[in-house]
Amino acid sequence: MNYVKVNDPRIGRTDKNEVFVVASACIKHFENWRKTIRSGIANGSCCAALRMDDGSIRFGNSRGAGETAISSGVHSINHAEIHAVKSTGGQSFMPFLYVDLIPCVHCQTYLEQNLVVEHDRDELDITVFYQFDTAEEMSRVHALSEAVQIQYLSDLLGL
Repeated sequence: MNYVKVNDPRIGRTDKNEVFVVASACIKHFENWRKTIRSGIANGSCCAALRMDDGSIRFGNSRGAGETAISSGVHSINHAEIHAVKSTGGQSFMPFLYVDLIPCVHCQTYLEQNLVVEHDRDELDITVFYQFDTAEEMSRVHALSEAVQIQYLSDLLGL
């Protein structure tokens, strides 16, 4: 399991492009929730996303308000990356996960146990890309407009 900040200069162009697609979809998805649905997702809510093998993107949020939360009744999960993984329903997904905030120790343990064991992945085959080191930094960027958040991400990735 590798944890890589999105502005790490060792990230290759292909990975940068894929992270940009998934992370910008995450920004757009949750900005819609923040602005229209107002379901408790505030600027301090961590968000996550992963791309399924069929090309679709699944989302998770620290308030449990990902795309499957309502239909599956999963409302008690309070970490974005856990919610995103659970939203897959055990289906196969690409070997990386995007999450706003660096995963805490609890989430790292969950990811290592569940991605490797339940999803039959080689531990070294999975990369978790994250954008923020602190909740304060995340909240500050989440307060910006969707377009500015996406430009900020693009700049971090060097695109």
